[in-house]
Amino acid sequence: MVVGHDRTLPEGYMNEDGERTVALNEIVVRKPCRGSGVAWQLHEAWLSHRQEERVTLLV
Repeated sequence: MVVGHDRTLPEGYMNEDGERTVALNEIVVRKPCRGSGVAWQLHEAWLSHRQEERVTLLV
Protein backbone atom coordinates (compact mmCIF):
# COMPACT_ATOMS: atom_id res chain seq x y z
CA MET A 1 0.00 0.00 0.00
CA VAL A 2 1.03 3.59 -0.66
CA VAL A 3 0.47 5.98 2.23
CA GLY A 4 -0.69 9.50 1.32
CA HIS A 5 -1.21 12.54 3.52
CA ASP A 6 -4.52 11.43 4.95
CA ARG A 7 -5.33 8.11 3.31
CA THR A 8 -3.83 4.86 2.12
CA LEU A 9 -3.96 4.11 -1.60
CA PRO A 10 -4.38 0.62 -3.05
CA GLU A 11 -1.27 -1.15 -4.32
CA GLY A 12 -0.60 -0.21 -7.96
CA TYR A 13 -2.71 2.96 -7.79
CA MET A 14 0.25 5.15 -8.75
CA ASN A 15 1.44 2.86 -11.58
CA GLU A 16 0.98 4.18 -15.10
CA ASP A 17 1.28 2.15 -18.30
CA GLY A 18 0.67 4.94 -20.82
CA GLU A 19 -2.95 3.91 -21.42
CA ARG A 20 -4.49 4.06 -17.95
CA THR A 21 -4.96 7.81 -17.60
CA VAL A 22 -6.03 10.59 -19.97
CA ALA A 23 -5.82 14.34 -19.33
CA LEU A 24 -7.96 17.17 -20.62
CA ASN A 25 -6.38 20.60 -20.42
CA GLU A 26 -8.54 23.71 -20.58
CA ILE A 27 -11.87 23.88 -22.33
CA VAL A 28 -12.11 27.44 -23.60
CA VAL A 29 -15.58 28.91 -24.01
CA ARG A 30 -16.19 32.25 -25.68
CA LYS A 31 -17.65 34.97 -23.45
CA PRO A 32 -21.14 34.97 -24.99
CA CYS A 33 -21.52 31.23 -24.19
CA ARG A 34 -20.02 31.19 -20.68
CA GLY A 35 -22.38 30.06 -17.95
CA SER A 36 -24.56 28.15 -20.42
CA GLY A 37 -23.16 24.71 -19.56
CA VAL A 38 -21.41 24.32 -22.90
CA ALA A 39 -18.04 23.37 -21.29
CA TRP A 40 -19.76 20.73 -19.15
CA GLN A 41 -21.54 19.33 -22.23
CA LEU A 42 -18.25 19.13 -24.17
CA HIS A 43 -16.53 17.49 -21.21
CA GLU A 44 -19.28 14.89 -20.79
CA ALA A 45 -19.45 14.14 -24.53
CA TRP A 46 -15.67 13.66 -24.68
CA LEU A 47 -15.62 11.46 -21.56
CA SER A 48 -18.44 9.25 -22.81
CA HIS A 49 -16.13 7.84 -25.51
CA ARG A 50 -13.02 7.30 -23.33
CA GLN A 51 -11.94 3.89 -22.04
CA GLU A 52 -9.22 4.92 -19.59
CA GLU A 53 -9.56 4.13 -15.88
CA ARG A 54 -8.76 7.69 -14.80
CA VAL A 55 -9.14 11.22 -16.09
CA THR A 56 -7.29 14.33 -15.04
CA LEU A 57 -9.12 17.58 -15.77
CA LEU A 58 -6.99 20.71 -15.58
CA VAL A 59 -8.80 24.02 -15.54
